[in-house]
Amino acid sequence: MAMRKRMFAAVSVVIVLGCVNCGFAASACQLSPGTPDYNSQGHAELQNKEPRRAAACFRAWLADHADDVEARYNLALSFMQLQDPQRAARTLEECVRRAPSIRFINNLATLYGSLGRLPEARGQYLRALEMTETAAVPPAVRAQILESLVRVEQQLGMHDESSLHQAQMHEAKGDFVGALRVYEERIRRNPLDYPATRHAARCLFSLDMHDEALAMVHSAMSLNSSDAELYLRTGQLLNAKYDGNE
Repeated sequence: MAMRKRMFAAVSVVIVLGCVNCGFAASACQLSPGTPDYNSQGHAELQNKEPRRAAACFRAWLADHADDVEARYNLALSFMQLQDPQRAARTLEECVRRAPSIRFINNLATLYGSLGRLPEARGQYLRALEMTETAAVPPAVRAQILESLVRVEQQLGMHDESSLHQAQMHEAKGDFVGALRVYEERIRRNPLDYPATRHAARCLFSLDMHDEALAMVHSAMSLNSSDAELYLRTGQLLNAKYDGNE
């Protein structure tokens, strides 16, 4: 008799869980009067805090508009509101695959971090950070990426890497003195630290310490003579020095 009760309870749980999953799969997107399409309806459902309906709408839209990465991104947001981070991560991964933008990559990194996938989070933050070198993004965006990267590296015990990125975070926030202090300490410990030397030159240039910046650029060149930015920086420094002597 006890065995039959346990079997009945197990079957009941399966049925209940099945109904929950079926309820999500069966969720249909109903267009409101005046709403032109499923994508617009999905936005409305998200604003109304109805993520299950929003997800259904975005999935319906994507069935015929698979290349719409913004709709796919909003589908990921719907999954996050549904507290389904695994499905949100898979959806964001597809967004990044189709359109590797800083926003998508940074958000994927943040999601990886919340899931405890720290090495993958670090990899995506580094990828986003590299893109900020050539993309026109506000300094605050770069600073936020660096701040998140430092947090992940500290969790991973990567203290040397985190100190470099922490200095870059100060630099992105305009704290050139604080950043320079870290770079100079790193160079003192390791004169061959090219990233620290390169960024120290940037800070000295921003602080109008032209002679010191030029010396630091030359040090960086001795470590890596193929960096085009160093030659550009040398020209800027020589022009500034020449203008100052007139």
